[in-house]
Amino acid sequence: MCASYRVTDLGMATAVFLTRVHNRLIRIGLAELTDPDPPMTTPLRTAMDRLNKEIDHLAKASCLAV
Repeated sequence: MCASYRVTDLGMATAVFLTRVHNRLIRIGLAELTDPDPPMTTPLRTAMDRLNKEIDHLAKASCLAV
């Protein structure tokens, strides 16, 4: 016997919202961050570089990395 599932209004609204967030923000942002040869430095890439440096600094200070 197959179980059926009915999408609620909230479930549909959530799915539409998350799809739009992915298409408009996440996909574009990840492409910007992972481009191996970006045409120019962007604020997002600059912020991610700074975040990575801070994580490295914290890991070294906590003796989690050498």
